[in-house]
Amino acid sequence: MATHRLHTSKTSLPPHPGFFPTAHISTAEEEHLIALASKNHAAFLARHNDNLHTFWNLDTLVDDVEVCHTLSLNRTMQFRSRRTIAATLEEVYDVVSNLTDDQMSDTIQHTANDFLDTKILHEIHVSELKHVAVRWFAMKNPAPISKRDFCVLETQEETINAQGRRVWALSQHSVAFHSCPDLNSSLGLVRGDIVSAGLICAETEIPGTLELHYYVDMDLRGRVPQWTYKLRMRQHAASFVSSIHTRVHEMRLRNASRRTTFLSCPRTLAATAAVAPRRSIPSCGANAVAGVALEHSKQAQRVCMPCSNSINLLTQSRRSVNDKPLKSARSATATMGRGRGWDNFLFNDAD
Repeated sequence: MATHRLHTSKTSLPPHPGFFPTAHISTAEEEHLIALASKNHAAFLARHNDNLHTFWNLDTLVDDVEVCHTLSLNRTMQFRSRRTIAATLEEVYDVVSNLTDDQMSDTIQHTANDFLDTKILHEIHVSELKHVAVRWFAMKNPAPISKRDFCVLETQEETINAQGRRVWALSQHSVAFHSCPDLNSSLGLVRGDIVSAGLICAETEIPGTLELHYYVDMDLRGRVPQWTYKLRMRQHAASFVSSIHTRVHEMRLRNASRRTTFLSCPRTLAATAAVAPRRSIPSCGANAVAGVALEHSKQAQRVCMPCSNSINLLTQSRRSVNDKPLKSARSATATMGRGRGWDNFLFNDAD
């Protein structure tokens, strides 16, 4: 079972080790969790298929992320964000699944800026394609909204859609769990309620491209004005999807920087600006004008625009008989089947 302490750099509320009691549940209780998770997950996917043909109120378009909202049946405001990105399912899985301690730490430090911490309280390996877990996570908010925490029943599953393309979906719904008591008195966290939330990643007709749909129907509880809630959820829906794209790109750049040569970067980038400041590009070794370089703040790594752009162009995601399903449960070696991932196409173009 995964154990994970709150990061003291992110919060002033670090619980001691073993803060959450160990979950001891019977076989019948575990079967109930699986049945409830499957029911909620199926309903989440059904709503997604219906929403593809339903008009939503467009709120904003931020960094190519389309954010919409509508009223849900319980009168809360449900938000959806959507974006098409250059990535493989394996890459998004690594960024979002959060099934290992390393993945959870990486998410908190690099991907989900508004997450304080997360911990798996109980997990069930249903099959190679499906994973169920009870998860706790804490979430920070801008003033005047205080920190919130949630206890959710989470399902991760890989399927094949009607077009024969792979789809990976993650859904969450709040659940009462005896090993996840209310933490308002001990840590000052207000327990929120997730009516329904989740991410759906689907391969598109363009190789190496995914369409991401993120849904969040969340009741923050407490005294939160509706206009404040709307701004907060709109920002969260947009930043979550955008951060996935950014993190995938950063991980690709990190791998590319280990190469001794990168032929896609022209060595004459600074030829027309002899007096302009120069910067060394680690991914290709060129000295480029500062104005043509991108600096990723999370990784403190500089990369030139041609190298950055070429990474997305080089990646191809093809379905083949050799593709393996995503490993939705942690193995003893914490590995997963990669299929046709980024490294295959950057370093091995023989096929």
